[in-house]
Amino acid sequence: MKLSENKKYLNAEILRVKGDISNALNAMLLCLKDAQKEPNIEPSTLSFLFQRLGELRYLNNEKNLAFVLFEKSTEVNNGSLITELFYAKFLANLCQDYKKAIYKCDFIISTGTSPSYFEPENTPSIDYFLENAMELKNECLEKLEHFE
Repeated sequence: MKLSENKKYLNAEILRVKGDISNALNAMLLCLKDAQKEPNIEPSTLSFLFQRLGELRYLNNEKNLAFVLFEKSTEVNNGSLITELFYAKFLANLCQDYKKAIYKCDFIISTGTSPSYFEPENTPSIDYFLENAMELKNECLEKLEHFE
């Protein structure tokens, strides 16, 4: 499934940009349901859709469900640093939960620097994850300093 060619996904994103969160949510739900029916769906694609739906749930004031969907995304694409990085960015940028975002960043850094970490094919290099996680962590630490 190529999301760039999926009309339901594109419609959901257009509605989201227009601020029509309720209809964007419905369109993303339809896209996710279709994706779950595909026999060879990539875990990374499914995980991404769970996260996009989670963001929409959060914007629709369904915060608990948003976190359930983000947790589901990590289960679907277990061990994926990109999934963890997107989760950390969600926590920092949308939720403004800097402590949890820092925790996720620390997880990415410790996993990525572990001798047992195996970098899957078709993913950015480990340097990408480490740099982004360290940058996000530093941004979160700065924001926490302003609150103290």
